[in-house]
Amino acid sequence: MSDIDTLYARWLDGELSAEEIKSLKESGDWAELEALVIATNSLKLPAYDKDGAFGKLMTANKAKTATIDPNAHRIKLSTILSAAASLLLLLGALFFLRQEAPDATAEYGETINYVFSDNSKVVLNDGSSISYNQDKWADERLVKLTGEALFDVERGTKFIVETENGSIEVLGTSFNVRAWDRNLYVECYHGKVRVYANGESTELTKLRAVNIVNGTFGDVEEIRNEKPQWTDGTSGFKEESLNSVFAELERQYDIKVDMPNLNTKFTGIFSHDDIKKALQQVSKPMGLKYDINEDLNHVIITN
Repeated sequence: MSDIDTLYARWLDGELSAEEIKSLKESGDWAELEALVIATNSLKLPAYDKDGAFGKLMTANKAKTATIDPNAHRIKLSTILSAAASLLLLLGALFFLRQEAPDATAEYGETINYVFSDNSKVVLNDGSSISYNQDKWADERLVKLTGEALFDVERGTKFIVETENGSIEVLGTSFNVRAWDRNLYVECYHGKVRVYANGESTELTKLRAVNIVNGTFGDVEEIRNEKPQWTDGTSGFKEESLNSVFAELERQYDIKVDMPNLNTKFTGIFSHDDIKKALQQVSKPMGLKYDINEDLNHVIITN
């Protein structure tokens, strides 16, 4: 950090001595600093711990001390404003990285494993992501999920998974959450979970599942699988819209699917290892046809 930047930082931190302030006033630089106060007061940052962040920044530079030579060149206001702008950009970037960036994302056509600090685990299906506050994790185990994921939760404080379509609360269990479009489908494999949506809730125990469409709960059903089908290389659906099925196919194979607007439900599976086989598994029972272009990145569905 230059002497000018150090001086500016010490001024912000209230560390300038009376002698230094006197020198600034005599040199005429104090008026420019006062102008900077007016300029920076008009700038607003998002709610963020600026004092803590700035304190960390200053810790590494405490050993440096700026001296003022009355005969030195005057500090340019543009230089100070530039330093201030850089600091504000840094704080803003830190805020958005901490508040908005997902902590884990599975790209199209892949799944990833993620382990939390308490050894709870999650496997994210293709195109899915999670975010959470690491600093508060010991007191509040709250995860925001987009898409589908398998959770294996260690016992401890309340564990909550939030989606746009509802939330799931657990104390220690293994369960799968699928939250795409307007559906929320939850399967419980071990332990117990409570599912919340649209002001209602229901409890799931081992090998029980519930499907929620547009905020309306279906009946709790018994399941036979002890883990989600997608972990074994197939995607399963029960009375889900064809749009949702083909959207999952797009994520799984990283392709683009064009199809007519069909108000039709689909129950069945498609495999993850062969795109032609997957298209047949969906299209044939629904009386649909498909066409794949040469590079297999574009599929057209017709009826």
